[in-house]
Amino acid sequence: REKLNRQEAQQRVKRIEAYWKHARECIEKAQEKQAKQANRHRRKPDFDVGDRVIIMKQTETTGRPSDKLGFPMTQQHYRIEKKVAHAYLLEVPDSWKGSKIFTADRLRKYDNNPEQAGPPVRLKKWLEAAESDDFAPEHPDDNKPERAGPALRRSSRKGG
Repeated sequence: REKLNRQEAQQRVKRIEAYWKHARECIEKAQEKQAKQANRHRRKPDFDVGDRVIIMKQTETTGRPSDKLGFPMTQQHYRIEKKVAHAYLLEVPDSWKGSKIFTADRLRKYDNNPEQAGPPVRLKKWLEAAESDDFAPEHPDDNKPERAGPALRRSSRKGG
């Protein structure tokens, strides 16, 4: 009887191990499907630690009478302090009452990033000279970067 019990016990253990293996395979398959679905609309961040970003407003409450009258994004820019898994920890003022951790889909790179150079100031003149098959004379501002202000960014989006 003891030998029979050992054999039954070993068979049960093998059966339980087979259940575990099947469950593990099902879990991995479900996780792959969930990751594929989650990554479908995920945007690749164009910023990293040290860059300045703007927070896209989604659920923040404002002093405005209606969300339609509110700004679609915060008007301040914040520096990314560090990356935490798939989210970013921002350097925010001490008076900040919300969370300091945001996912990449809620953040946009700040256009007036002072560490980034823009196109040259005289780029338009160079293009005009190239169209007329002429050379633009040298100027001290030839290598000076142009910083696009908010009005210029808005007008270029509407026109193009």
